[in-house]
Amino acid sequence: MLLARSSSVGVITIVHRVRDAASNDVVDHRIAQLRPDDDLYQLFWKKGNGRWTAYYDDRGERVVGSLAECLEEISRDPFGCYWS
Repeated sequence: MLLARSSSVGVITIVHRVRDAASNDVVDHRIAQLRPDDDLYQLFWKKGNGRWTAYYDDRGERVVGSLAECLEEISRDPFGCYWS
């Protein structure tokens, strides 16, 4: 299940909620952030060290777009940043 949480400054965090098969606990994995950039959003991904990092497309340009465009890029995930 995917959830979205927003902060008071407009940052949207996309959360993937799963049930752990071994313990049956519900676990939330924060997989992406959308940060306001004028009237659009800039897309970020969470590195293994826990830090949020700007997401760049295959041309080396940062991904900035509408909410729908950012969600589509997360779904496509050409670099394996969001879905392993």
